[in-house]
Amino acid sequence: MSGYVYAGFPSSAGVILGVILLIILFKWLRKFTVQDSELQKSSTSGQEPILSEAENTSAQLLPHEWGLYVAAPYAAMNEWAYNEYARGKDDGGLSAGWGINDRWDLVYQLFWLLTQGHTNDFYQLRDQILNGKEDDVQSLKNDILLSELTEHDKNERLWQIDMMSTNRMNIQNVKYLIWDLCRFNKLCLEGCQQGYITQQEAQTWSLMSASMLRRIYDGWEDMWRNFIAARWFWASGDQDWVSSHQAFTDVIQNILNAEDTLATEENWIMDLPPLDLTSFSRTVAGLGLMKNDVPMTLDEIEEVISQRITLKQLNS
Repeated sequence: MSGYVYAGFPSSAGVILGVILLIILFKWLRKFTVQDSELQKSSTSGQEPILSEAENTSAQLLPHEWGLYVAAPYAAMNEWAYNEYARGKDDGGLSAGWGINDRWDLVYQLFWLLTQGHTNDFYQLRDQILNGKEDDVQSLKNDILLSELTEHDKNERLWQIDMMSTNRMNIQNVKYLIWDLCRFNKLCLEGCQQGYITQQEAQTWSLMSASMLRRIYDGWEDMWRNFIAARWFWASGDQDWVSSHQAFTDVIQNILNAEDTLATEENWIMDLPPLDLTSFSRTVAGLGLMKNDVPMTLDEIEEVISQRITLKQLNS
C-alpha cells in the first residue's frame, strides 16, 4: 500500500493526473475571467467619458458662464479656473479685503459695486477737472487737506487729482465701469466657493452686466485694458497694490495670447440668456435697505439696478 495513494492509483499516475486537472482548471478560470472583462467593456462602450467640470468647459465658453469669464484675470491670479465653484485654498480675500463673512455681507457689497462702486467717484472727479479751471482744482485740493480724512486717504485723493488733471496714462478717456463690474463678477464666484450663494446665483448675477459691457467695450482686450488702467488709478500709487499691477497685466496678456484662449470675438458676441434682474433684486430686498426712512420696494431696487446697467452712455 505504500506505493499507492488513497485513491488506489500509482503515485506517478496520480501526479500526472493532478497536473492535467490543474491545467484544465486554469483554462476554465481564465475563460470566465476573459468573459467577465469583455462584459465590462461592452457595458461601458456606449457611455460618454466622464469629465470634470473644468475639463468639460475648458474648450468652450458656456453662455451662462460668460459673466464669470469677465473676471478671469482674478481667477488666474488666485490660481483657479474662472468657473471653479468648489471651495478653494482660501477665500480670495473676501474676509480680509472686503469684510465679507456671510451671505448678507456679500450681497451688500455686490449691490454697492453694481449701483455705485468707484465709477461714480472717478467720473465725478474727471468732470470736475475737465469743466473747472486751475483755481477750481486747487480749491478741490484745499478741501481735501482740510477734511477729516486720514492722511493716507488724503494722499490718495491728491494723487488722483494730479493724475486726472495731467491726464497721466490717458486716464481721462478710460471707461472705468469695468473696474466695478469685474470685481462684482469676481465676488460672485468667490461667494459661491464659500457657500454664500448658489452656483445658479453666481451665474445669473454675473450675467446682469453682460449687455452693458458689450455696449461699452469693443471686446475682451479692450475691456481688460480699461480694467488695468482703472485699477492703476484706484491704487493711487499705493505700493501694496502697485506691486501686483504688472502681474495683473501679464496675466491678462497670457489669457489673450493663449493658443486655446476663450477670449475670442466669437465668444464676445455669442448669444446669451436674457437679462434677469429678479433673482438679485429679490435677494437685495432682504437687506432691508431704506429710502426716505422707508424700506425700498422690489420695484425701486430693480429700478436702481436697471439705471446702472442699461445706461445709454457712461456718466456719473
